[in-house]
Amino acid sequence: MMMCLGLMATAQVIVFNEDDFKPGKEIDQLKYRIHYDMTFVNDTTKVDSLGQYISEKEPMILEVGTHATSFYSYTKWQSDSLVSEARKRGESSFQVKGKITWRLYKHYPKQGEYTWLDGISSERYAMREQVEEPEWTIEPDSTCEILGYACQLAVADYRGRHWKAWYTDEIPMSEGPWKLCGLPGLVLRASDATGQYAFECTGMKQLDGTTPLLYKGEHHEDISKKALNDLYRRYYADPVGYVTSNPDIKVVVKDEHGNDIKMPAMPYNPIER
Repeated sequence: MMMCLGLMATAQVIVFNEDDFKPGKEIDQLKYRIHYDMTFVNDTTKVDSLGQYISEKEPMILEVGTHATSFYSYTKWQSDSLVSEARKRGESSFQVKGKITWRLYKHYPKQGEYTWLDGISSERYAMREQVEEPEWTIEPDSTCEILGYACQLAVADYRGRHWKAWYTDEIPMSEGPWKLCGLPGLVLRASDATGQYAFECTGMKQLDGTTPLLYKGEHHEDISKKALNDLYRRYYADPVGYVTSNPDIKVVVKDEHGNDIKMPAMPYNPIER
């Protein structure tokens, strides 16, 4: 299996393989494509002069089909397309964009099941778990307008964070970014109480049902949630050491003067705690 290296803006090392360039399996037809900006804090030890977390932003897409959904990084999707074209030109190493490498499916391969896809070094994993919606409490006196839609506030403690979500019943689909679903309308804005994660809808488009929703995990290795979290911690503690534990891969990191340097541990602040 062919492998090639990419270095992300975060200094994360990605090892591509042939499966990364396959289009995916058609599992549904799209009804909506909804765009969000995802704001997140990678390193909780760093703050600005005002004492606020230093955050990053990435555009995300929620694809809603007739029975399944997919949520992923738009930047990563664009970058993968460019890498595929560069690979066809014979290139073997790439500057990769996009900090969110995971992709989340709901109601696939089974109804009531999440599938979380991600890659660590050259490995590709699929972690499955039951859909567990937040237990929302609707705040009847809190309203606002987002993108011209009247929105209502709901709150919930979910997966280790306290979430506030603004939803609109003018778009009566029980969906939202990441796993923030289960309300009487689409979630357009959400944030956790720490200010480390937030989502803001920036636009949406209704489709005619002829565009396929593609599943990208056909050749991923099944893994438990605990085992995957253990791999994440190992990887972020020593990314180069993790990658080069594969004897077929060699990674050399240099500074701007061309001197070899050791890549430090990467901050790890997952959305679920």
